[in-house]
Amino acid sequence: MAAGVARGRGRSGSLGAAQLEFWRSELAAIPDELTLPFDRSRPVVASYAGDVVELAFDERVHRGVLGLARERGASVFMVMQAAVAALLSRLGAGGHSDRFAGGRSPR
Repeated sequence: MAAGVARGRGRSGSLGAAQLEFWRSELAAIPDELTLPFDRSRPVVASYAGDVVELAFDERVHRGVLGLARERGASVFMVMQAAVAALLSRLGAGGHSDRFAGGRSPR
């Protein structure tokens, strides 16, 4: 199926085109930025520069995440994504029913 989706990209009426249109429609209304408390102001002009924050969890936390994932039939990624969503909610992004990992490309 993945090869069919890739081949169908851009063809009107194809599965790939339908999926692309679905996600464009679904993500059209996401906010340009998430309002959270910051320790400094946002720059006037966005640079779209990202950064990496490395985290290390001790063995006890790792076992807990693995256990929760197994118990709920989820992946470790899904458990960690839920933890990030809970953190964002606690930091003030709780007014949004959905949270988006990543963001839009600059237009």
